[in-house]
Amino acid sequence: MGFTARTWLLIRLSWRSLYSHRVKSAIVGTLLMLGTVLVVLGSSLVDSIEAAMQRSITASLAGHLQVYSANGRDRLSLFGSGFMGGDDYGRIDDFAALSKVVRSTDNVDAIVPMGLNIASITAPGGLERALSELRRAVREQRGADVDVLAAQVRERLEVMKAEVVKAAAISSRKADLDAQRGELERATSAEFWRSFGADPLAALEFLDTRIAPQAEEGRLLYFRYVGTDLDQFGEHFDRMVVVKGERVPPKTRGLMMNDRWYERIVKHFIARNLDRIRESMEEDGESLAGPVLQAKVKQLRRQYQRITLQLNPAESREVEAALKDLMPDASGDLAERLQAFLTLTDENFDTRYRFFYAHIAPRIDLYDIDVGDIVTIRGYTQSGFLKAINVKMFGTFRFEGLEQSNLAAGHSLTDMLTFRELYGLMTESKKKELAGIRARLGIEDMTSNEAEDALFGAEATIETAPAEEGGFDEFAGVDLLDRDARDRLVSTESFTRAAVREGLALNAAVVLKDPRRIAETAAELRTKLAAAGMEMEVVDWQAAAGIIGQFIVLIRMVLYVAIVIIFAVALVIINNTMVMTTMERVTEIGTLRAIGAQRGFIIAMFVLETLVLALTFGTIGAGVAWTVGSYWGWAGLAAPNRQFFLLFGGRFLYPSVEPTHLLLGLTIILIVSVLSTFYPAYLAAQVQPVMAMRDKE
Repeated sequence: MGFTARTWLLIRLSWRSLYSHRVKSAIVGTLLMLGTVLVVLGSSLVDSIEAAMQRSITASLAGHLQVYSANGRDRLSLFGSGFMGGDDYGRIDDFAALSKVVRSTDNVDAIVPMGLNIASITAPGGLERALSELRRAVREQRGADVDVLAAQVRERLEVMKAEVVKAAAISSRKADLDAQRGELERATSAEFWRSFGADPLAALEFLDTRIAPQAEEGRLLYFRYVGTDLDQFGEHFDRMVVVKGERVPPKTRGLMMNDRWYERIVKHFIARNLDRIRESMEEDGESLAGPVLQAKVKQLRRQYQRITLQLNPAESREVEAALKDLMPDASGDLAERLQAFLTLTDENFDTRYRFFYAHIAPRIDLYDIDVGDIVTIRGYTQSGFLKAINVKMFGTFRFEGLEQSNLAAGHSLTDMLTFRELYGLMTESKKKELAGIRARLGIEDMTSNEAEDALFGAEATIETAPAEEGGFDEFAGVDLLDRDARDRLVSTESFTRAAVREGLALNAAVVLKDPRRIAETAAELRTKLAAAGMEMEVVDWQAAAGIIGQFIVLIRMVLYVAIVIIFAVALVIINNTMVMTTMERVTEIGTLRAIGAQRGFIIAMFVLETLVLALTFGTIGAGVAWTVGSYWGWAGLAAPNRQFFLLFGGRFLYPSVEPTHLLLGLTIILIVSVLSTFYPAYLAAQVQPVMAMRDKE
């Protein structure tokens, strides 16, 4: 029998056998089809997530490659490793030299200097803010505003006095609290406020020095920030979108806060908690009747004074009138109506949320720090000293598509020179300033012994101011109230591009012209940096993202484990089914052997049957997977929660089923099918021709 005739006979026998055992064939085929769907859709989803993550991370913070010192103790982790910025990545002392080597590579489009760290900003307390605004109004001689602001300060002082009275009744520090109450009684008396009208600066000095220290301290806001070349960052990281304010002008010092952090941390207490409740209801499907949100509602009701203390008399009347229209059945004064207003339910939340932003938010300080404010950033230098720098907060930003991701909201941005000063690097301008101070004051370097002789030696003299001059005043000649001039100086301080390029960085983002050549370019950079004597690590975006970048590895491993388990089960089921089928077909196989079929023919027949089954149902499965994948690619898959926004590149993932995914699914199905057929085919080949005759008898 020729090869063609033999092949044709095998195909006919295989189809006849599959049809005669169609129930078992359907069971095995369905299993193979589902396995194909899993492989195709699973591999498509994992590849799509990886592509979405790459777009999210490379276009928001990492670039395609990251370069950092090989001498650091820790691996670079742009999104944090859980140690709040305490990791040691080493440092790049000469960024200009590094940039020259990196940019000599053809596929490099740009290299952006960076540095990661944490710092804090103190948001002023309520009384501190009110006194500051009152002082400004006095200085600018805005009489009407002075009266309104003075009334607000006086109301805050009345609240403080009531709290001190309550504390004195239960505290063992009765003497201290009585002293505080005495000062507060003076500050809330009619006589004090009459004297305020005659000499406001003297009254403000008393409030600043004697009363303000008793008030609640401002909130200490910790944040993670990236120092970078803001001009280049805005040019090459196109997911950065300004939400409030403006970008930091070119060659200017400044700060931009991440908008999600700004909304969740810096915003007014009641406003930000209303936002969180709304987010939990809409995004997570939670109910206000549940214990978590109900606890927030109870807390909001107790915090109504955060609204009343910021309203002047006219605003209080306006809000109270609006509340009467909204809740005609409620009674009492403004405080009681606000508590009733903040008693939220699933039914009234939307209406009251809109009311808050329409009638209350415009009349209060909605943020502790406003766009355009000069803020003091404090951080510890590498030497362990606390450093403080005043910079202007120009605005807020978000990474487009990632605005709801808490992971992507962890970084604010500042200019590179500000980062270097907070890091503890002495810049050239600071060196010149220090040299000028030393020259002006006649400071000389000396040993400790020389310093002791200069201070306490025979020739040393101590100069004191004459008594008639009022003694020593460390603030003599300093206009402590002229903050506008200082603000203008901070907001207009500029620098050159060379100052940014020629100095320290902790890491650098490398943006490529062709991201598909990322592995090749990384290898080329390692070679060039080593040849230049620079001990640097070069890692791709996934490694640079730290634990976030490893999510995709975990997801892929989970997929592979699922595939292995499913196909292990499929292999056992197919194997058992084929063994049972072989036992049922002993007569048929014996007859074929009796008429001359060799063992190889029998094995080929069984393998071909399985291949036909796998190809048929595998193709059906691939078609189903392609149809489902195409629908997902059109409609999108919604992220199950906000933590997936970074993985999905936004709220939705749009998978794409490629030919490689279809080919992978069919290939795995065929391999599993063939492996599961070997043992049944071996058993069939062992059937002797006499078995057919024995059955006949």
